[in-house]
Amino acid sequence: MFSKVHKPVVDSARSPEETVEVVENHDTKEPDKPKEIKNVPPPVAVRKLFVPSRYVYTGKENNVIISLPDATEKKYSIKFFEEDGTPLFEIKKIAEPYLTLDKVNFTHAGLFSFELFADGELVEKHKLYIPKDGKPMPVLDDEGHEMR
Repeated sequence: MFSKVHKPVVDSARSPEETVEVVENHDTKEPDKPKEIKNVPPPVAVRKLFVPSRYVYTGKENNVIISLPDATEKKYSIKFFEEDGTPLFEIKKIAEPYLTLDKVNFTHAGLFSFELFADGELVEKHKLYIPKDGKPMPVLDDEGHEMR
């Protein structure tokens, strides 16, 4: 995503009614003469977007990829769950550093949760989104739900 280029402005964290900021007037030869700025727009709300896991994510063809750089040294296991928490399936031993799971194993498109364990300890508890066939990955909020 790209935004329009803007010049730096005075901090506008206050509402326009409260804002009466004083800035040096660089257009004149008198640097001590302040310039009053009015009608500063309110701050823009920041949208929090879904950030996929660095270990478990969907690839180009919407298959699930498990990437564990030290899988040969540790004993990894992973549990997948439906969005409501119902267990889906579990892989008890992951010995490969790069593993691709076909999306057919997940029975439908949508949001799934997973728990990744290394040597019996929880490494990561996160979500995974699998889009429908032929559809691109939609924009998701920080909870993993589609933004409209």
